[in-house]
Amino acid sequence: MARSFRDLFPSGKPIIAMAHVPPLPGTPLYDERRGVDGLVDSVRTDLRVLLEWVEREEAQGEGEAPYPPNFPKMPGEPKRVQPSRAKKKSDKA
Repeated sequence: MARSFRDLFPSGKPIIAMAHVPPLPGTPLYDERRGVDGLVDSVRTDLRVLLEWVEREEAQGEGEAPYPPNFPKMPGEPKRVQPSRAKKKSDKA
């Protein structure tokens, strides 16, 4: 049964991130000495750093992202849209 976003993340403001996972078992660069526990520790460390950054930025009063749309467009700044989605001047109604 599919669960809704709100069921999975009841807080309403989850932090969703992509974690770097070191080489897995069976791949050439896998570290057999550290094993799977080493993989888990590496991912935990990366996520811990991410959470520290988020907490620091929230404490400093930064928005959710230090880039648009949280900051106003500056003079001379190009369009903030993919060129293929940009409306031509003649498209304005």
